[in-house]
Amino acid sequence: MQQPAPATPAEPMETVSRSISVILPEMAKAGDRLSFATPAGNFTLTVPGAAVPGKSLKVAIPVPASFSPQQQLTISNIKLNNEPVPPKYSPEMIAVAQEHRMRLEAHWARFPLNERQTVRTMVDLTPYKPQGAVRVPHRLGFWQVDRLAHRVDAAAAWEPHVPRALKTEHLLFGTARLQLQVQAIALPWRTATETGNDLELSVVLRRVPPAVGEPTSPIALFSLIEMGDRWSYWKSFTLGVDEEFVFDLGDRRKISDLMRLTNCIMEVNLYLTSIAPGALSKQLQQHNAFAKDIKTPSVGAVVPMVQQQQAAMAHQAAAQAAAAQHATTQQTVHMLPQQAAMGQFVPPFR
Repeated sequence: MQQPAPATPAEPMETVSRSISVILPEMAKAGDRLSFATPAGNFTLTVPGAAVPGKSLKVAIPVPASFSPQQQLTISNIKLNNEPVPPKYSPEMIAVAQEHRMRLEAHWARFPLNERQTVRTMVDLTPYKPQGAVRVPHRLGFWQVDRLAHRVDAAAAWEPHVPRALKTEHLLFGTARLQLQVQAIALPWRTATETGNDLELSVVLRRVPPAVGEPTSPIALFSLIEMGDRWSYWKSFTLGVDEEFVFDLGDRRKISDLMRLTNCIMEVNLYLTSIAPGALSKQLQQHNAFAKDIKTPSVGAVVPMVQQQQAAMAHQAAAQAAAAQHATTQQTVHMLPQQAAMGQFVPPFR
């Protein structure tokens, strides 16, 4: 029986050497594995001992001989030891960030430790990087205009317009139980030939129901949020039980607005203080005093018991009236743009 001829091994691809410069991440050190993507392929190198973090490192990489010498070798998706690397900020952006930090700390320093709190969380945006963009028809009054929509495959099967939690953090501020949540919402779009979902982000602070015996009266807060390369001003609002405050992310709502961050982990920081120094402590003292006054009386103290119940009902009615008075629906926090250093502020979204 005739045996089949052995398969001819594939000839190795002909390559040529091209020089490219890579900016080493600030946290890079000798021996780390640095990987990056280029139009000619993906490459990985070991950081040499003489390399300086933050400086340019010139390396030679093999590219296919068919790769045009006129085509630029742009670098993207940089990873250090297989971890995404945050983007490098310009001197102007750093100056704006320093100014923001001064405003934050000026307010922060006014409050004692028990009346201020920080919540830091990280959100991995890598799975939600858009896979493409299309122009879809959009009706604006009497006119039909086109708008740009992005296809996010990770959200293809999501129910439209229903928030999904990407990250949830729980905290106790004074006696109020709060929940910080980074949410994503699928926004469906349709063209003549295809359909898909875009993705919009939101950050929500919600007051969850208290445990038995904990106060239910509204709590007044100052809050500031940092998300990626944006931050808000200090904003005051009031939260009753089951109420929530939705931060206005300005020009960082759509996942496409965050494409510069979608190769890395996005940091979200929430800063909380009471509405005025000493306000939270005073509210807690009033609650403790009230709880002490309405303890169950001894047998035979029927009249005092009725009086205490009436006092409790009056206290609850006053709390509900305060909640209605201080309701903060439709309050927003407008994010500061990078262009603030140049005096170019993005007008608030309405």
